[in-house]
Amino acid sequence: MVETSPNKDSVKEKAYDFLSSKKITVQLDSYSEKTENIVGIDYRVISFCQNTKTIDVVIDHDEDSSLILKTEFIKTKTLKHFLTVIISLFYIITIIIFFILPSSWVGKILLFSTPIAFGYFLYYMAYKTAKIYLKKLTDTITFSSAAIAAATALCGLNLPQYLYDHEANGIIQIILFLILQTFSIFATTKCLISWGETIEESRRYYKKNEIIKKKAGILKNTKLLIISALLYSKIRFHKNNKNNK
Repeated sequence: MVETSPNKDSVKEKAYDFLSSKKITVQLDSYSEKTENIVGIDYRVISFCQNTKTIDVVIDHDEDSSLILKTEFIKTKTLKHFLTVIISLFYIITIIIFFILPSSWVGKILLFSTPIAFGYFLYYMAYKTAKIYLKKLTDTITFSSAAIAAATALCGLNLPQYLYDHEANGIIQIILFLILQTFSIFATTKCLISWGETIEESRRYYKKNEIIKKKAGILKNTKLLIISALLYSKIRFHKNNKNNK
């Protein structure tokens, strides 16, 4: 459904300027506007043509000044919904494990493996669609957890001991447990992101080195051929001189 708006020209110019600031060239006359349902909510979407494809811009929060590319908007919204669902599910599972199997070896294994499994699941499901956003989010949470851990250590607090103290406040224990598990999830995700980037960079590095080695080998062989040719010419020249004498 195409909408008409009293400030159509203003929205059109703002959207065009927004795309220009991102160095995206579009045809100004191809402007169109519609309402589109994204993740269960209706948003105003502005479209421009760029050669054979369409560039869509979403007006977030129904404000003309709040513009974002549709692809980026969907990634952000999808990741937020995914995080809400996955973290809620994780909290339910970990609380059940914490209360039912806290002292058995099975419970300890589950407590150890649950955040790692959820961290991997978060990385696998969200990294490809929201790479930069997820990296920034994991960086922020991981560095925050490191800062908090360092501060508590300096204060002389023993969080693991307090966490399983039967005389401690149960509500505080649950809150502390969930915070630590959340830190563990994002630390796992951050670790997987770093591994992936390291492997990818290693492949590029070795591939680049292989190309350099091949070029160096070709250059070396060329030099050897030139030197061999010069030596051969010099020997032949001396032999010819001796024969002439």
